[in-house]
Amino acid sequence: VIADQVTGRKGPNYGYASAFEGALTNGTECRIVGQERTWLQLELDSSRSCWVPAPTIEIWQGGKM
Repeated sequence: VIADQVTGRKGPNYGYASAFEGALTNGTECRIVGQERTWLQLELDSSRSCWVPAPTIEIWQGGKM
């Protein structure tokens, strides 16, 4: 996550409720498991996933961004 903070949503737009209490903050690491238009579905751990706007994420691959 590269935004200062971003709310993880239950679906791929701002109309969906928050997926969990609190926001994701800069430096949070996650795995991208889906994409719909300009939203990415993230897996934070085995029990938490959410959707965030794509511009709030920086993709890191094998030591290179």
